Amino acid sequence: MDKVSVIVNPNAGQKKIKNHLDSIKNILSDGFKQVSFYETRKKGDGTSYAKKLANSSDVIIAAGGDGTVYEVLNGLSPLNDRPAFAIIPGGTCNDFSRALGMSQNPAKAAEQIVQQNIQDIDVGFDGCQYFLNFWGIGLITAVSSQIEEDIKSTFGRLSYYLSTIQNIKENDTFHYEISSSDYYYSGKAEMIIIANGPFTGGIKPFLPEVNIQDGMLDVLVLREANLSSLFSILKKRTGMLASIDENIIHFQTPQLTLKTSPKKLIDCDGERHLKTPAEATIRALPNHLKMLAGKF
Repeated sequence: MDKVSVIVNPNAGQKKIKNHLDSIKNILSDGFKQVSFYETRKKGDGTSYAKKLANSSDVIIAAGGDGTVYEVLNGLSPLNDRPAFAIIPGGTCNDFSRALGMSQNPAKAAEQIVQQNIQDIDVGFDGCQYFLNFWGIGLITAVSSQIEEDIKSTFGRLSYYLSTIQNIKENDTFHYEISSSDYYYSGKAEMIIIANGPFTGGIKPFLPEVNIQDGMLDVLVLREANLSSLFSILKKRTGMLASIDENIIHFQTPQLTLKTSPKKLIDCDGERHLKTPAEATIRALPNHLKMLAGKF
């Protein structure tokens, strides 16, 4: 691997990447023959750069927060010929970088990338957008959308817990219908999460045993959101969650279809700009990306 393109969000995480940029440049330049940097200035730049640079790069690095990773992922994933992908974490949560075992120090993450530990990684796809961590509706969307930036920067990952507790009292139920080759469920729920990665908000609150290389998605349905069910989820660290609380459905599948009524806003790796269609087909794409990782 000789040619590396780094797509940088200089404003992510209170300019965390920008503060380490000189060190990152030196480390990557020592490890690769050709390294170029491209700064994002507006929403969508990460996707545009990824598409433009894919054919001329051996590695594309997203240097920023989860939003930057989402944009670069959605630029690379539709392509037939994809360069390797890497992450230098610079946001508040940096969820998938944690799943890859990357240091949360940007300079140390650059050192890990230079080691070129290449892994085949699964990607989730709902027919419109790709995700590395999760696809969710209901409570999970309400939580992330109501965290103000000043609270997020002050309390960091704790803000997700605080917002979850607040929203338990406010969240609305919706009707759902889920079907896969082995499972069928329908009824009312307050949250559905379809996970490819184990981290949400920088922690492992819901599905800590998710495997990013097994070709499967973990599906979590929370029928009724209450503190008892939430704490049951948080305390469970092994096995299927459905065994501990009647409000919880948990299963694994490579593909499923989902119908909701009414339409619900989708949280896809923290990005919220689409609502559920009449019927969504969500599937795992096994070994879809080659990613440079740490130890995980």
